[in-house]
Amino acid sequence: MSVAVFRKTEGDTHSEHVRRWFGPARPTVGQPSGRVRLRRFSLLAYMTWLTAHFLTGGWL
Repeated sequence: MSVAVFRKTEGDTHSEHVRRWFGPARPTVGQPSGRVRLRRFSLLAYMTWLTAHFLTGGWL
């Protein structure tokens, strides 16, 4: 069981770490920085692979 279930401090859940790292809720003026765009692309690529992995029964 996750520690976040028992501790209710801000920033201790996986979702909060993902939001902070990939910045989807950050207000941006103009385009996001190159680092944020690379992080977002990496997350998208990983989630695409993970979905295909689950759907193919681990073949991919």
